[in-house]
Amino acid sequence: MRDNQYLSPSQFAKQLDLSTKTVYSWIQSGRVLSSTLPNGRYRIPSEELDRLLTGVEHEQRPGGSIVQHVRGTHGKP
Repeated sequence: MRDNQYLSPSQFAKQLDLSTKTVYSWIQSGRVLSSTLPNGRYRIPSEELDRLLTGVEHEQRPGGSIVQHVRGTHGKP
């Protein structure tokens, strides 16, 4: 995807063949990084789609730091 491109949760869900409800759950849990617009709607950077498609996971730690993991051959970080 192009740099600086953002997707709505429904566009993101469609690209991954997921429900929009799942995408909102992933946003709330921190599995997917997103930005909140002034009107309260979410936008997800296209890089998040690329990250999920390549098997890179991240975890948000207390204090806001983000750690990325690449899935091994057994699907675990």
